[in-house]
Amino acid sequence: IDYPEKVFEFSKMIKVINVNEATLEMFDASTEEIFLNQITKSFGPGAEGVFIKELCAIWDGEKVFRSEAIFITTTGKNIFCIISFHIPDSIEKFRNIPVSIVDITLQKQNEEELLKSRKLESVGLLAGGIAHDFNNILAGLFGNLELAILKLPPEHASYQHVKIANQAIDRASNLTNQLLTFAKGGDPLFEIIDIKQIIQDSIRLSLSGSSIKTILKLQQDL
Repeated sequence: IDYPEKVFEFSKMIKVINVNEATLEMFDASTEEIFLNQITKSFGPGAEGVFIKELCAIWDGEKVFRSEAIFITTTGKNIFCIISFHIPDSIEKFRNIPVSIVDITLQKQNEEELLKSRKLESVGLLAGGIAHDFNNILAGLFGNLELAILKLPPEHASYQHVKIANQAIDRASNLTNQLLTFAKGGDPLFEIIDIKQIIQDSIRLSLSGSSIKTILKLQQDL
């Protein structure tokens, strides 16, 4: 059975007689005639599902139907609404049913903003926790590398590798500080860096003790 098609056919049996000024304003319609002539175009995504829920509510003998629904204004804008009506208790009363449609678009937007804010807060807490733990690890590494630099003579084969590792830890520490700033809701820290130097240091550090030879062709400064 093609339920959407059957529901659409059944919905044609329902006729809207009139609407109030608030509804016309909600749908950006200048006159009642304009709105009623294109009322079928006002049903947004998921309209079939809402109508099926209406039929089920009537079939189950419920007293009131209430559901969220998306409508489309005459200017093509989607609005989130709550549609509700009292379900008649006799066949005769089904001839005329007042329906209420309340625009909750702004409320929906506020709820989405609040949800985004809470997600961002959770990310901040997570970032703060990771930054603190990472800083503790870096502190141990930094201290030992500092001691190694003091004990190694500059001409030692490992001296430059230890210095590069020490510089990398310093950059990692700056990164964790930025994470902590983000977690606390502060302004991000901006710093001018020499990207070519970072690339060269990273290559030397990653290939320490390796027989692999790399050739870098970095663009010269303008």
